[in-house]
Amino acid sequence: MSFLNNVQSPPHRFSPAAFWFWYGKLDPERLREQIRMMKEQGVYNAFMHARAYLETPYLGEEWFEAISACIDESEKIDFSPWLYDEYAWPSGTAGSTFDYGFQEPSKTLAKGECNMSKSLGVRRYASPTEYAEKKDERELCAFYQKEGQWTLLDENVQGEIVAFVRQVHDKFVDYLNEETIHEFIQYTHEEYKARYGEHFGGRVPGIFFDEIFMINNMPCTDRFQAEFKKRR
Repeated sequence: MSFLNNVQSPPHRFSPAAFWFWYGKLDPERLREQIRMMKEQGVYNAFMHARAYLETPYLGEEWFEAISACIDESEKIDFSPWLYDEYAWPSGTAGSTFDYGFQEPSKTLAKGECNMSKSLGVRRYASPTEYAEKKDERELCAFYQKEGQWTLLDENVQGEIVAFVRQVHDKFVDYLNEETIHEFIQYTHEEYKARYGEHFGGRVPGIFFDEIFMINNMPCTDRFQAEFKKRR
């Protein structure tokens, strides 16, 4: 009988969890109303998701007033407001990477190249002469074939040369740099914890971390060489 009751009227934690898109100017009373509307439709979970064209300053005091209102209203009607740890996506930037909208640029990426995604680009040169003429200043290392093996460039180089170059992608975060991710966590997760930590695992069941992405090429990080030497 208990099983049938649960099927007919499942606990709230089994309800759909909506991606609740927030954009424009956030009105705490309107957000409270939307929570009540979701409950009326049998939805008891939603991710508070900042989207493009949000006008309320992300991670500003008005933003947290909106979050507080949602948690307060949720307490009254047994709703679960889930956190979403970024403005749009991917997580890690603590702010905007878009060229449009109303938000401040990413706090994480504002520090500069140290927090930006890196990759290895491959450049091929048909001969030492072409290599000398077109060598890329971002080159990290270059190889040529010697006795059937790819060998680091030396004075005996002949034929084709393959070089790896450092590329920086200023819209993405270097997830391989622990200091970068530590800063992101301080800006977001720790800020939420300081304000709402008492609700974690209860009224606020969890936090959504979205679509980590560095680049389609071969991801790398400026920390690789030092970390490799430390481990090996």
